[in-house]
Amino acid sequence: RCTKSVWDLLTAIGQREEFDSLAGAGIAFLTAASRTEWESSPFQDPTALQAICEHIVLPNMKSRPSDVELFLESPQEYIVRDVEGGDEETRRRSAMDLVRALRRFSNAKVCEVLSTYAGQLLEQAKSANEEQALLCLDACVHVVIAMAGPANTADGLNASIVEQFFTSQVAPELQAEQLPKQRELLRASCLKFVTVLRTVLPAPCVLGILPSVSKHILAENPVIHTYAALCANLVSSMQEPGQDGQRRNRFDAQTLRPCLAPMVMPMLQILADGRGIPQNEWVARALVAIISSLEAAAVEIAAPTLQALARVIADVLAPRPANAECCHAVFECCSVLLKLLVPAGAPEVEGIFLPALGRVWEQGVEELLPYCFQVLGLVLDLTPSPSQCTIYVELFRRVLAEDLWRLPGNVPGIIRLLRAYFAKHAVFGTVLRDGMQTVFERFQYALGHQKLGGSAFALLNAILRYLPPDFYHQYFHIAITLSLGHLQGKKYPELEKEFVISMSLFVWMQQDPQALPRMLEQIQPGLLLQIVKNIWLPSAPKVLLLQRRKVCVVGLARLMTCTEIHSNPQVLGPCCECLAGLLKWRNAGLMCWLSSVLLPKLLGDEPTKVSQYETTFVRLYHCEPAPGLSTGLGWDMLPEIQERATGLQVVREALDPIRPAIQALEKMPPSLAEVWQSAAN
Repeated sequence: RCTKSVWDLLTAIGQREEFDSLAGAGIAFLTAASRTEWESSPFQDPTALQAICEHIVLPNMKSRPSDVELFLESPQEYIVRDVEGGDEETRRRSAMDLVRALRRFSNAKVCEVLSTYAGQLLEQAKSANEEQALLCLDACVHVVIAMAGPANTADGLNASIVEQFFTSQVAPELQAEQLPKQRELLRASCLKFVTVLRTVLPAPCVLGILPSVSKHILAENPVIHTYAALCANLVSSMQEPGQDGQRRNRFDAQTLRPCLAPMVMPMLQILADGRGIPQNEWVARALVAIISSLEAAAVEIAAPTLQALARVIADVLAPRPANAECCHAVFECCSVLLKLLVPAGAPEVEGIFLPALGRVWEQGVEELLPYCFQVLGLVLDLTPSPSQCTIYVELFRRVLAEDLWRLPGNVPGIIRLLRAYFAKHAVFGTVLRDGMQTVFERFQYALGHQKLGGSAFALLNAILRYLPPDFYHQYFHIAITLSLGHLQGKKYPELEKEFVISMSLFVWMQQDPQALPRMLEQIQPGLLLQIVKNIWLPSAPKVLLLQRRKVCVVGLARLMTCTEIHSNPQVLGPCCECLAGLLKWRNAGLMCWLSSVLLPKLLGDEPTKVSQYETTFVRLYHCEPAPGLSTGLGWDMLPEIQERATGLQVVREALDPIRPAIQALEKMPPSLAEVWQSAAN
């Protein structure tokens, strides 16, 4: 009865725009009802399916005058609605969702009906005036897209429909040399067809049409050149499973280069001129994807591309950073290019890029400074012997300035840059020693800041990972005292985890396992066992992110070899149980997701909202110096340990000296016994 009432309502309101929201809700109801298999379902009746397709689906697939106006007058809003999921309540999106729902149980019948109507639309286009003909063709494109979307079907019916329509209608339209203004809407829909159905179309079809797609980056219409960039973005990053089960790019760099490389300079020109959509985020993201996919094949165009991006940063983004997504993508692209150019020994890189970053710094562009710090860190990491050593020395002093640290969004980026300095302590040893007191003052400031506690320990980790102990020895016990005092004042579960990671890293980097116990004993007698029982063992299992969890594994294994622990069975036993739990690092992907997304919400550790604007920090995915050093979730402190077998070997070598003490325990956890079993096998 409800379905019948909604049907009557939809047929009564017709295509009047004032009822668009009501129509969308009504179609959404039919979609939900048709997804469910229930007795005497009207959606199983062929006559009902035909009526739904004829009276609801097809009328709502056609673009209306308001859609054409949006396409011409508000291209950015049109793109957001059309490809970014902002059209959930529109008639066309609702109708396409309804088609996919109907196909769940009646794929063959629905496709048969819609194919018939698609043929009728093509016939109507032949006899109608040009405006109506183009609207019919545009509707036909979206009907086929709806037929090719996800459905519970394993036959090749939908793929054959897609390929046939592509060959007869889409490819000829995209290959046409001329682009009359009246055909722009249809041309955009054809580009969308290739983009959305890139995984359904055979590989030869996609590769064959890619040169024609790439030429549309030169189109004046902002929707068309943006859709061309979107298509290039998604095609270049397409993946499929290989013979070994690992996912690989569907097309190799040499195959894509002739089609994608010519798009780069026109895309940069679009960003530089602000043509169509100012600071076009889709074009910027496509640049990142293209350069990343071409890799070494992009070396020839890398230098001019970096030079053009430097101009975009200095002349377009720095004066008015209006689009955060575009800013992020531009700096991501710079990171990819730097990783291509600097190792190749390109001497002009610093001369090209440093002035643009300097201009951002001098102008105090808060939105871009966090990116500048990260990219400068990458440049320093990649440069074996910095030619601008004097500049870097002055830069080090300036990044420690108190005013920069007052903006929380700057701090993680500054720490990324400082990490690069610490890694090159052989070059910058003098300035690092002179500035170490200031570095620990900044550690103290971040530790006491409501939002920067994690950054404080990130700074400490960078010091411990790269600097020789004599650089920081006189300050380290003060840092531990401050950390413990902060943790005692209030319960901070996240900071306790960070503290454990830092202590684990310290223990691992020291050759002497007694180094930490001695230092803690100087602070307070018996402090080591208190920390182990109350902070270390409860917090270590909560570290879920694999690249941080392995630090806890090796750190705890080394700590267990100190006299205070391995000689005390009441402490050694719980340490063995904790280590055994940490060694279960399977399902790392789920752990990463839980740690980075879900866990902060559950624990209430998300940043507190503030009433005034604050620049946020967004990590650049490509801003680590080499593959494997970043997973997009942060810095890998122990990149040498990537496999579980390697981790087990490291733990085994650490625990071998105290193996008799562990075996003397009443119960040794099975996961810990596996450490030595793996060696025997």
